[in-house]
Amino acid sequence: MASFLGRRWLRITPIYALLIALNVLAGANCKRWWWTNLLFVNNLVGPGVRDSACIIQSWSIALEVQVGCCSWCCSWCCSWCCSWCCSGCSY
Repeated sequence: MASFLGRRWLRITPIYALLIALNVLAGANCKRWWWTNLLFVNNLVGPGVRDSACIIQSWSIALEVQVGCCSWCCSWCCSWCCSWCCSGCSY
């Protein structure tokens, strides 16, 4: 399961970081909140999707990463709970 998150991060982050760097160098609104985009929390912290956002469409990328992490945590908890609860079951 951890490879799921690693592959997702490697697929999204390099191009996304390049896009953020280009926006910072171009003088866009990324100078203050660029780090929220790299940590994929720009929809929770910072200016959000207002006019001062670094990349307006990036809220959906952050949401995709957050949902992926939450689904990984939920599936890990379910598999741990099922293996713990059903360890004595013989079916």
